[in-house]
Amino acid sequence: MPKLSVKSQIQLRREEPYRRAVAQYELILAQDVNADPDDAAAAFVDDEKGVADVNAALAGARDIVAETVAENADVRGLVRQAFATQGVVASEVVDPKPTEPTKFEQYYEFSERLSDIPSHRFLAIRRGQTEGVLRVRVACEADPLLERISEMVALNPSSRFAPHLKEAIEDSYKRLIAPSVEVDVMVETKMKADRAAVEIQALFATAVCEVAARQQGPALHLPAVKHKIHRANDAARLRSPELSFS
Repeated sequence: MPKLSVKSQIQLRREEPYRRAVAQYELILAQDVNADPDDAAAAFVDDEKGVADVNAALAGARDIVAETVAENADVRGLVRQAFATQGVVASEVVDPKPTEPTKFEQYYEFSERLSDIPSHRFLAIRRGQTEGVLRVRVACEADPLLERISEMVALNPSSRFAPHLKEAIEDSYKRLIAPSVEVDVMVETKMKADRAAVEIQALFATAVCEVAARQQGPALHLPAVKHKIHRANDAARLRSPELSFS
């Protein structure tokens, strides 16, 4: 059985409805084939404690299950890997559509696998998002991930608690895991794209300076190359302090 997260434990200690829901949380995860969810939940109904009926008791339990699944490192690792390798970055024009032409028109209806998109294209899409012209998101096919997560938490279809566990898994993925991982993957891809841009700038600067050195003499070569690379490096740090090139 997955261990109750620290956050959930704190909530359970502070909030009476959550404390009463913990037994239901354990029942859902244990998936006792001999127990009935409604009968089990009835014991926790107490309007004065904020649990108005059986549905409220089960809903509270599902919330805790969803949170616990979302905080599972293996589950998050699975989803992160899927987004990074199979995710698709998609952009569309904002509504209302700009009345004047923009430099982002080719991305008004665009999608490409995240692992394949060139750095310059990804950065252009992000600029369109920053300037309020594009909406951008990264999506990954959910069904295979939900199936794998169900296997990881040992969903038992023969248990009457299975529908509640399945609902909690779907809620965990859609409300907690996927949005968080999407942000993480977008940030990581942006940093990689920035690094690639710096490297291209530095290589271009090197080539320009080598041509100039051949034309004007070797004395120009080394200082000019270093100067160009440092300028590219400084520009990268302004965009993202974690970046550097040497």
